[in-house]
Parts: sequence; structure tokens; C-alpha cells
Amino acid sequence: MITDDVLARFEHFDKLTPHLLLDALDALEFLRIDEGGFLFKRGKSLPEAYYLLDGSLDLIDSNFNTSSISAGSPEALSSLNSEPVTAVTARATSRVLAFAINRDHLSRLVSYSQSNPQPAAERVFGTDGVELVEDDDWFERLLDSHLFSRIPMAHVQQLFTRLRSIPVKAGEKIMREGERGDYFYVLASGNAVITNALGTIRVDLSPGMSFGEEAILGRTPRNASVTMLTDGVIKRLTEEDFNELIRRPVMQYIDAAAVEALSEPFNVIDVKMPIEFRCGHYPGALNIPLVRLRDHLKDLASSKLYLVPDDAEGRAEIAAHILCQAGFNVRIIKDAAGVIYGQQAG
Repeated sequence: MITDDVLARFEHFDKLTPHLLLDALDALEFLRIDEGGFLFKRGKSLPEAYYLLDGSLDLIDSNFNTSSISAGSPEALSSLNSEPVTAVTARATSRVLAFAINRDHLSRLVSYSQSNPQPAAERVFGTDGVELVEDDDWFERLLDSHLFSRIPMAHVQQLFTRLRSIPVKAGEKIMREGERGDYFYVLASGNAVITNALGTIRVDLSPGMSFGEEAILGRTPRNASVTMLTDGVIKRLTEEDFNELIRRPVMQYIDAAAVEALSEPFNVIDVKMPIEFRCGHYPGALNIPLVRLRDHLKDLASSKLYLVPDDAEGRAEIAAHILCQAGFNVRIIKDAAGVIYGQQAG
């Protein structure tokens, strides 16, 4: 219904970089209102910002003062409800086409564009002396991920000052299966592949994709290797910086005693192996071993909250991270063992 170049004419959207503008375009909700109908009414608390794309509206305030607005006019390029609680009623005086976007999501996109947390690209040279150029959009692709939508802007700004650029050659192994996990990586240019010795893992990596976090989260050896397919540049973050800037803000916890008081629907996922699950598990939990969790993501309901008991130890944080990356709302149940074994004893 609208192209990115048309969207870029509207207030706030005009401040977005091309890649973030496409992100915003995907997040739009379109609304058709017949003449005499209402787009919204005064005094309503609305999480969305509304914009007029076609037709005309009357905006009526609390004193019944009316101002008219038509699509294409300078006034129509601004949000119709600039505040979270609407100050006017918007009534259609013709057939109207409007679009809405979550206000917080738009604010976050604008913040990313305006703050420009990505430092000026470092000049990185390969061993042959040839300068390696970073992909222009790696940073924005990374920010588009579900995972990074949970990270405060202040942390994002620090993140990009602490990432270190490293030139890599085709065929070079960035990390090896079985090694200790001490860095988190982002691919800034080039292409790479994740594989394991058994041949059961193969994931192609392109600029903006991250890897290496699972061994840090689980405090386990690397479960796969990453090999460059082309020359490129990687960004590397230390384990300490990863824990401070990504792990802590992303991981959310809930006390076992508070679970039953939750008002929203939830499912409990136990990521232990089946033999461990049979020895004891959280009441009502569904057993999906961590090694199979990614295969089951398509079967999960995006509208539900997912809880992961912490008796799986480091695997619980890896599972929560995988679910966050896929866009699910997830929390880790603290002190789940007390509930599990207390129930068995009773």
C-alpha cells in the first residue's frame, strides 16, 4: 500500500536510514475508515502513532473546535496523535486510508538512526596490504534482530565502541569446535559457515549475523566451528563485555513462587535430556531437549510467554537466548529445583 520512498516523507520516518525504513515499513498496520467513521477518539491511551495516507479528516478537540486535514498537505505528514493519550477525535470526512505503527518501536528506530552508535568504520587491512571494506548495512541488520530489540540504547552505544575489528581470510577458522568460548562475534563483511564434526550443523552466515554466544552462556566448549568462505572482517566482543552489555539486559528471570500468580498464559519448556526429565521436572513442563529446540520453534505460539526452569543450569540461559532470538517472550524460573524436588517429596 505504500513504498519506502513515500513513507520517508512522513515525520519521524524521514530520519530513518534506508535499512531501518524497511523495518518500519514491515511494522505498519493499515486502516480503512468510511466517511463519518472514527479513526480514534479523544482521551484514548493508544500505543500506536497514526498517519493519514489518503482522504480527509476533522480533528475535534474537547471544546468542539474543529480543524480539517487532507492527505498530501504538510500537516498530514505529521502524526495525528503526537501524545500517547489522544487530545482530539479524528472523524473521517471522506473515505480514509491511514497507517499506524507502535510508538515505542518507531522511537527506537529513530534513536538508532540519530544516535549513530556505530563508530566510523575502522580501516582494516588484510595480510596482503589490501584494505578490507565492511558491509555498509551489517550494523543495521544486527539491530533489526529480535535479540537486540531488548537491549537498551545506552548499551548499544557502548557495544559498538567495544567491538574490535579483525581482518580474516577465506578458509580461516574464526572459532573451533571443542575450544573454550571466550568471545562473541559479529560478521561485518564477507561470508562464513557454521559446521560441526558430525555434519549435523550447517548455517550460512552473512554480514550482520552474530555467533559464539552459546558457549559463553552455557559455560561450555564450542559445539561447532566457524569458517570464512571469503575474505572479510569480523567484530569481536570479550566475554566480560558480552555479559555486561547483552547477557544481563536480555535474560529475564521470575521466582518460582511467582509463577502461579502470572495472569498471562504461559508454557514451561524443560530443555534437559529425556532421561534427566524423567528423574524430575517442573510441573506441567514440556520436554524439548536443547539440541532440538531450534527445530521446534515453528511449533510454538508466539502469543504465549515461555518459562524455562533453571535446573537445566547453563542450558536454561542458552534456551532463553535462542527463544529471544526467535522473537519469543521468555523468562527463566529461578530456584526451580525447590519446586521440582519439593513436589516429589510431598
